[in-house]
Amino acid sequence: MKHYVVNKNERDAKQRLTDRISFHEILLITLTTVSWFIHTRSKVLMLEQFYSIDTVKKISTVALVVFSISSVSLLSYNSYLFLKTLLLKKNKNPMYWFKEYEVQIRLNEAFKRMKMTNKIQGVNGFEIPCTRVNWLKDSKNYQIFIEVLPATAGKEDEIIPALNAALKGSLERFAVSDMLISESGNWVEYLFEDVLINKNWTVRNIKELKPSKHYVYKLMNNLTIDIRQHSHMLLTGKTSSRKTTVIFSLMAQFFLDSCEIIIVDVKNEFSMFSSFLEEDHIVTNADKALDLLERSVQTMNARQSLVTEYATTYDKAGTTAGDLNMRPLVIICDEVAALMQTFESKKDKDKFMSLLSQLVLKGRSALVSVIFAMQRPDSNSTITGAIRDQCSFRLLLGSSTKEARQMVLGESFENVKSNVKKGEGYYLLDGCTNQPQKFHVMDIYTYQIARPSLMKKAYEIGKSEDAYTNYDFDIF
Repeated sequence: MKHYVVNKNERDAKQRLTDRISFHEILLITLTTVSWFIHTRSKVLMLEQFYSIDTVKKISTVALVVFSISSVSLLSYNSYLFLKTLLLKKNKNPMYWFKEYEVQIRLNEAFKRMKMTNKIQGVNGFEIPCTRVNWLKDSKNYQIFIEVLPATAGKEDEIIPALNAALKGSLERFAVSDMLISESGNWVEYLFEDVLINKNWTVRNIKELKPSKHYVYKLMNNLTIDIRQHSHMLLTGKTSSRKTTVIFSLMAQFFLDSCEIIIVDVKNEFSMFSSFLEEDHIVTNADKALDLLERSVQTMNARQSLVTEYATTYDKAGTTAGDLNMRPLVIICDEVAALMQTFESKKDKDKFMSLLSQLVLKGRSALVSVIFAMQRPDSNSTITGAIRDQCSFRLLLGSSTKEARQMVLGESFENVKSNVKKGEGYYLLDGCTNQPQKFHVMDIYTYQIARPSLMKKAYEIGKSEDAYTNYDFDIF
């Protein structure tokens, strides 16, 4: 933390002299210089009136050596810390360091003006938190870490308006979009996002959707998802909220990445893919859906057995199917509630939900991903809380009810608007967001990317460039 002392004018707060940059270095260098001057100019200073010349020289020599060593040591240590800071910076371009420094200065000034600072007892002064700023080049956002002081503990949300107001001029377009408290509770991470940047992505060519890395897929500008870490997704929204658009954009990427895709489609919205997908990969009735999930569970179990064998053989903990270069198996379930109504017996319903639960609860290590799309994420949707909690990416599109927002976004649902434009919504991504973030559905219709012929082309490109390892036990 940094200490400031207030002069007679309460607005005039200055940092304590001992806390200022290079104070101790300047002090030691000054003492070294004085020692040298005394050592070499003792006669000129007429110090022999008080001590013998030999005594003065001995004392000044010792002082010169001590202060010189101390100065060099302190300068070396601070240089080491400075270089270490530069090397650890996420951005290696020095031009961005000036941006980070400017943000840091503005935040310090804001904290000096705020009342939520620690008062120093016995002194007319206060303490402000330390800050650390990173410019994220890829997302073009600022990542800012702010120290938690006793005066600011529990008030992390309250200082957000002041933090936003601190950034002026060219930085005015940045605002806090997310906040995350460290496990130790000593730091708070704030993400400052450029609110003026256009996040709507219009896809002009099917190859623009080709993933640059296996298992990593783009959801919108500056947002990707790695299904090795975030296996399951929940997409919700009323009719015409563009849930299907999100699914189509993901499917195009899955095709290009040579994923295995199977679809439970009781409403026949994905029938256009039946012209090139294998017949048993799209099911529209309860019996076939049950058989499909049974085979999916068999595949998952076989994969997990091989993963366990590999981990045991090579003594590697935390091994997943991704480490064995297995092909992702993606199961798209569109309107499960409508499908459940077509089952003739409760036994089949229970069996279907049991299989679905197994895939969701155990699928991540076997690279089995389940994507749920539904209009109502409430208690009537048949999706249990346990399944919903396993969906690490949760998206709510369009206008919604309070119950829907609470079901999808959890405790932070009150921070989002109920009325949202078509093609927009809010999402949460476990481990990456603490507060709901704005979502913009990518445009795949202006250039007709979603038409069957182009989706088939994506499928064929993926098959021709397949780089995954094929395993005999994979049923699909």
